[in-house]
Amino acid sequence: MADTVWPTGLPQHIQTQGFQEKLPNNLIKGKMDVGPNKVRRKDVAATTDLQCQQILTRDQRGILVLFFRETIQDGAKAFDWVHPVTQESCEMRFTEPPSISPMGNALFSATYKLEVQP
Repeated sequence: MADTVWPTGLPQHIQTQGFQEKLPNNLIKGKMDVGPNKVRRKDVAATTDLQCQQILTRDQRGILVLFFRETIQDGAKAFDWVHPVTQESCEMRFTEPPSISPMGNALFSATYKLEVQP
């Protein structure tokens, strides 16, 4: 597991709206001279991609920015969090910086693209 955990000052659950889970493409295909392509599994361990959305207050937005920029070094370090579907603790990493949009009334919509580590 990672040395860092998802901050307690941020929401611990994601919204169901905007959630996506993409299972890994873990196959290698080889073209054969005759007959069907040869297909095999690359590895027994592969990452699963998640897209998550949360509504944040102004203070929580600040916590997220500090967590991303400083604690996990712009996404270079992994962190532990609860998987939104299985509710099991797992290691995750951002695949790109969070996207944050104002919603009015001092609320913000934050979208995360994460990968669950095997």
